[in-house]
Amino acid sequence: MQTSILLFSVSEFLDYLEKNIDSIEGEMVHITTLFQAENRPAIGHLYVLAKAKVGNTLVQLERYCGEIREGEQHSEQLAREKALHIQRKIEDKCHQLGLLVERALYVEK
Repeated sequence: MQTSILLFSVSEFLDYLEKNIDSIEGEMVHITTLFQAENRPAIGHLYVLAKAKVGNTLVQLERYCGEIREGEQHSEQLAREKALHIQRKIEDKCHQLGLLVERALYVEK
């Protein structure tokens, strides 16, 4: 039976990977961004999602980056910059640990 762990802190996610480095399936971490629209028009939220399969556990990071409103380029820019910063932080640590990074989300069916 597979279990899942959902983390919201980038440092907790990276610490978990580092502590369990020998159990990461395929030495692979998957990372992507997710735009989630609200029911209200012209408003959405940007997230960074990262996943790795560690033994029988799917370890997931869901990190909120900001709100995006139609016509407000400044808030969109800030959210996208934050997402890029988080992705780079994850990628840098993964490369330091010798892990591969794929810019796609791992989905198990």
